[in-house]
Amino acid sequence: MLCLAMNKDAISAVHFQKSIEYHNLRHYEAALAEINLALGLKKESGEFFFQKGLILEQLQRYEEALSAYIYAIMYDPKNEQKYEQYKKKMELLAPEMKLAKVVTSTYLGGHSAFLGAKDVRLQMLGSLLIIPEMELKIPYGKITRIQSQTTEQLIESRMIMLEKLSFKLREKQVYMVISYIDEMQMEQNLVLDGNIDTLMPMIYNRAITAKTKSEY
Repeated sequence: MLCLAMNKDAISAVHFQKSIEYHNLRHYEAALAEINLALGLKKESGEFFFQKGLILEQLQRYEEALSAYIYAIMYDPKNEQKYEQYKKKMELLAPEMKLAKVVTSTYLGGHSAFLGAKDVRLQMLGSLLIIPEMELKIPYGKITRIQSQTTEQLIESRMIMLEKLSFKLREKQVYMVISYIDEMQMEQNLVLDGNIDTLMPMIYNRAITAKTKSEY
């Protein structure tokens, strides 16, 4: 019986380590699968639940992350101070996510770190524009421009370098371009196609509100 318990501990530790490795590689779904396997073998590990919370936070699953952090505190009270700061952050974000407006679109290019086109969800929270598929969290106050651009304007504009665009521009098409300042103080651009009539006024109003608040 003792040997079986030791074997479970060893196997759960392997899954835990794999979860950390996947997490560091930003393979969050794989990391979540591994930590769930670890917890299946060792259900009362605060360390494992804390790892699960970190992964769920990256996946924007804030209510589940909050629950994981609570379990981490329950099973590992000696590290409560460490876990508590993460728990408090989720307590703020979880209810806000319930109120978030989510609109789908297609990212086409313009950002220096993302060259491939992809379908995205734009989650509009009170203070942040979140695009989970690109792992972007953009404070509205960092948005500098929101524009509709025709194909011709994109070609002529120096704001977006054509070699950074990963798609073929279509004639007479209108795109939405969001420009913002990233963490490195560099301007980035997001060219979006789809639901722009819905997205543009919503994001514009939030950006204006954030700018107005910062001036007081």
